[in-house]
Amino acid sequence: MKIGDILEKLMAFIYDKYNASDVFKSHGEHASVILTRFTRESGIRLGDAGAQLEYMRLLLRLGWIDIVTSYD
Repeated sequence: MKIGDILEKLMAFIYDKYNASDVFKSHGEHASVILTRFTRESGIRLGDAGAQLEYMRLLLRLGWIDIVTSYD
């Protein structure tokens, strides 16, 4: 599967999870949690932890996601 296809599926997954969860909307979600759920639910293997985070970095560079920090 091409990286672009995986990114689209990952973005759709994040979008669906975001829209289904008030907690996600209010507080966000850790990248590792999103990636673990995506791999488990989609069956798409993203490689080791470094490779998984690179997918999130690509989404960030493309402007598809934002990093939100909290100082609570």
